Amino acid sequence: MDAFRKQLDVLMGANRNGDVEEVSRNYYDRDVCRLFLAGLCPHDLFQLTTDDILQLSKQIKEKMAEVDAFDFEGRTDDKIKAQEVVEELRAKRADMQATLLLDAFNKDRASLTQPAPPQVAAVPPPAPPDARTQEIINEKLKKAEELGEQGMVDEAQKALEEAEALKKENSTPKKDVYQLFAEKVRDNKQLESRWAIMQETRVEYFRGKDFNAFIKNYPEVREILGPDKDLEVEDIVNTLLTKNLVIRCDRVMKTVRPGKKKLSSWPAHLEIHNEQVFTENDGFYAWMFLKRRTLWQTVLSFVWPLFALAVCLFPVYPYQCKIVVLYSCAGALLFIVSILLLRAAIFGILWVLLGKRVWFFPNINAEETTFRELVRFWPEKDEGERPKWTSRLFYALVALLVILLLRHHAPDEAARARYQKKVSNIIDDVLEWSPKLAISGMIEKHTGANITEESNYTSRAASSHVPPSTKAKASEVGSDTDIEANLDEAQDSEYADDTRSNEA
Repeated sequence: MDAFRKQLDVLMGANRNGDVEEVSRNYYDRDVCRLFLAGLCPHDLFQLTTDDILQLSKQIKEKMAEVDAFDFEGRTDDKIKAQEVVEELRAKRADMQATLLLDAFNKDRASLTQPAPPQVAAVPPPAPPDARTQEIINEKLKKAEELGEQGMVDEAQKALEEAEALKKENSTPKKDVYQLFAEKVRDNKQLESRWAIMQETRVEYFRGKDFNAFIKNYPEVREILGPDKDLEVEDIVNTLLTKNLVIRCDRVMKTVRPGKKKLSSWPAHLEIHNEQVFTENDGFYAWMFLKRRTLWQTVLSFVWPLFALAVCLFPVYPYQCKIVVLYSCAGALLFIVSILLLRAAIFGILWVLLGKRVWFFPNINAEETTFRELVRFWPEKDEGERPKWTSRLFYALVALLVILLLRHHAPDEAARARYQKKVSNIIDDVLEWSPKLAISGMIEKHTGANITEESNYTSRAASSHVPPSTKAKASEVGSDTDIEANLDEAQDSEYADDTRSNEA
């Protein structure tokens, strides 16, 4: 009853009957509880505390004092009896607290508004077969009876099985025509669509005006809808929205970005629109069902793990296979870097000379795009404002200065030869490595370490008996080696100087 009264108070007000005098109060009035305003109302904090519980607590405290006294006096029997009484009192207090807690819980639950139980939609019975199908089923059954009377059991059983198959085929629920329509329209390449990010999810979407033009240019797709094929485009899309096959979206950035003249025709980030109705003007609609997996996607799902395994097993490939993989990867990397440098050079030249922003392969650096958009060659239309000639001249001078600095600090021929030799040695080590050589090298290294330790021990023992003249000769040999290294560096520097003089 209290719960219904509180609900009426919320809906109609406490003075719904006109018998309650409404009093306006302020938080600083004397009759307003300060503790309640601060969230420290004793009534709420001590809901499980009553006079009976307080009396039990006092009795427990007194009995505990008696237990201590009996323990001090050495009266074991009395102490045990007192402890049993204490346990009984504690159990009684726990039961009373549990009862109060359950009452408080039920009271709070009753004060809450109970939601209406969900209405479970009844499963519609399977549609009866059409007249033609029912006629065929009746003929099959009649034929089975006649064959059974004639003693042809196998033929009669076959006719019954055919009749049952027709019944099951008719009772199987058919797919929604709008679901089939949405799948066919999505698979059709004539409806232009793009990919975008909506609520951290990658979705495929189309524009309302493109869908309207698509339906008008390709009316045969309406045939899937059956009796609804003559509906207007607006009614068809609204039905798709009702069945959650598509959802209306809106662009996240609703203002023109700096340097742009108008909003992007295909925004990269979307959000759900508040009004889920069809509109042709500036309306975006995202597909809400999973697209059927194509054959090549299924094949790739099996190929990628094999490719990763093949990459991990590269060190054990035969020499010829390593050569093919190395030059293929180097060629692909060189091709990609060349494209990036070439498109950057074309952009810089056209931007400085004409003030046009022209990016060939405009989506090559995009993170979220399809393969068809990734390899698109022609640039998009420049919608930004033309830059000033002063900024173009400034960036041209900066680029020229960077090129001159790089050319001045470029390595000479000797340095390039040394770098080339180092890289060649690294590549040869990778190509010539094999498990057999690695195992044999580990064994030779282990035996060589033992031999080195023995030779070091022998050399240290013999060095104490070597005359000073021998040590002097050894130092002379070391100095000769350093002199030869210095001569090699001097020859490299002379070779570099000669090269510069020839180029000049």
